[in-house]
Amino acid sequence: MVKRAYLHVFLMSLGCFLASPATAATPATLQIEGALLATGGGPAADGDYTLAFKLFKKADDAQPFWQEPGVTVTVSGGQFAYVLGAKVPLAASALVGGEAWLSVQVGSDPALPAKPMHSVPFSLRAALADGLDCSGCVGVGQIDPQALAPFAKAADLAKVATSGAYADLSGAPDLSGFAKTGSLAAVALTGGYADLEGGPDLTAFAKQSDLAKVATSGAYGDLADPPVLAKVGTACGTGLVVTGLAADGSLQCGQATTLPADGLDDVSNGMLTNQFKDVAGSTKAFAIPDNNPVGVSDQIDVPDLGTAQQLTITLSLVNSDISKIKLVVYDPTGAPFTLYDKGSKGTDLKTTFPDPTKTVSGDLTSWVGKNPKGKWSLTVIDTGFLNNANDGQVLSWSIDVSTLSNQKTESKGVLLVSGGFRLPLASAKNIPCNAANFGFMYGDPATKAVYICNGTDYTQISLVVPGTKENPALSCKDLLTKQSTTKTGVYWLDPDGAGAGVAFQAYCDMTTDGGGWTLVWSNTRGGSGKPTTSMPWAKAIDTAPLFTGTLGDNLEAFTVYTGLKHWAGLSPTKQLRYSWANDNGSAIDQSYRCTYDLNAAASYTLSFSACSQLIGSAVPGLVSYHSGRAFSTYNNDSSGSCASTYSATPWWYGGCWDGSINGGGENTGGGYFNGAYWMGSTPAWGNDNGQGAGNGWIFVR
Repeated sequence: MVKRAYLHVFLMSLGCFLASPATAATPATLQIEGALLATGGGPAADGDYTLAFKLFKKADDAQPFWQEPGVTVTVSGGQFAYVLGAKVPLAASALVGGEAWLSVQVGSDPALPAKPMHSVPFSLRAALADGLDCSGCVGVGQIDPQALAPFAKAADLAKVATSGAYADLSGAPDLSGFAKTGSLAAVALTGGYADLEGGPDLTAFAKQSDLAKVATSGAYGDLADPPVLAKVGTACGTGLVVTGLAADGSLQCGQATTLPADGLDDVSNGMLTNQFKDVAGSTKAFAIPDNNPVGVSDQIDVPDLGTAQQLTITLSLVNSDISKIKLVVYDPTGAPFTLYDKGSKGTDLKTTFPDPTKTVSGDLTSWVGKNPKGKWSLTVIDTGFLNNANDGQVLSWSIDVSTLSNQKTESKGVLLVSGGFRLPLASAKNIPCNAANFGFMYGDPATKAVYICNGTDYTQISLVVPGTKENPALSCKDLLTKQSTTKTGVYWLDPDGAGAGVAFQAYCDMTTDGGGWTLVWSNTRGGSGKPTTSMPWAKAIDTAPLFTGTLGDNLEAFTVYTGLKHWAGLSPTKQLRYSWANDNGSAIDQSYRCTYDLNAAASYTLSFSACSQLIGSAVPGLVSYHSGRAFSTYNNDSSGSCASTYSATPWWYGGCWDGSINGGGENTGGGYFNGAYWMGSTPAWGNDNGQGAGNGWIFVR
């Protein structure tokens, strides 16, 4: 019989040192070698023996945590070998705690004392790591920055940044296991981590001076926005994403979510939204023809508002009997929706379709999820008889759309834009200015101005200083439009827009009657001769403003005459204002405004319409007596002799001097000297020394 057995656990290469441990399976077996001795000493006889193996957590445990009984081993020269787990698999999960004791029993002999196992059995624990998908790998965010400190030496990473060679790291780990053919050579040239098999590309995360920090601290945190190295793969299944990593290394998975199109308010605490209620409507009433099978139609052009979440039609009409009315709306595709067809009785209909009033045919909710952009039309038919004329009218109707907009976003609080803000750029009014678009702004690089919708039209704000010699305005009206805060004074104008070379200075009245008035002709009396005399035709037509006196804010300190060909450019609205004061320093006694026309083809014949008395009660002779007259100068006198008789003064003469801004003749006995004459006012003219006659100013706008 076998007197005793000598057990020797021999450590074997079990495949755990293969080149790629991430792809090799760890065996669930363990090979041992031992020796059997006979009772009298010496090796046991050669042959087959029945053995039983047991593993205990402690040497003195009563119950094994694993056993493999009744296995046959062959003994030769007293030596045997056996692979534990060949019959009963040895579970890696059982090898916990770092301790295991092996007991052997030969046949029916008592079991031999247990012997301790050493490190090799615990390599089976690698099987647990092999079972983890790489998507569970710990990213750099979970690594202690100091973990890499031992690998850093002065200027090491600066070398890596240049050469890409891992050898430039002091005591760098062996990365040869990750290499694929030529990979490390490529890293040496490019510095690209992507040249390592399974290695992350960290190149894009470097920022200036960061590698110098890593060289000192060894901390990956010194790289800008370090990547998460986990790869989800298919570990979570279709449609799921990794949401976390459990303590046992398993992945925590969840449903992938995306922000819905209407979710802007959800992620902004209700401060932002792209959901709006827009109204495209027709507020102009139109008559309903009585007893007419064709009816009457109206159209609304719905702009690009975005995707409709709800669409309704609101309508208000009056008729002698609404039970005879039929209403049909056609959408942009031409599809009809019968809103109402000889329904309830009464004389007025004011409701919204399809809620609360259902449509007779056609489903307006079919527009939900679509863009209602395009032309919508309403046809109204009165099938009853009253008088075959008109019977009532449609007061208003509108397309009301709750939209999920792709055109605009609203901030419900104060919008702070730390990075800057720029208006949309355009060279035309690409968005109509109406009540719905009040406050909309855009910038035009061509005019260097910002345009703001006031509800009916765009107001221009110039971004350069207008009215200067370098940047003249077209007129005082143009200047006021570009810069609404412009004050009364002297500015540079260029009515034909040809440039600063032909620009001239002019006096602009920016307050009276809405402002924007350019002074083109004036006469302020003061005891001297008429300011505009002996002027030939060419000069009277072509001259830029001709000043006498001191040009400035005081209208009585200078006189001005402007050639008639410039008037059209200075008055885009074709308005003329003639004002008159009885004497120097006195307030305006008379002021008159008209729409005017100068017919250049007919010797600049002057005509007026749409006149209003602004101050006083007397109509000026310029309007009442000289309207319809051709312009005259001493060398082109349509009046006969008036222009030459009265000091060669140009004017639209009728009864020679009546109403002329330059007054009458120079004969001292007549007393018509120097002053502007406003027919119907007293005194009509002054003394021969110039006292008594008034001052006159002609403005255009």
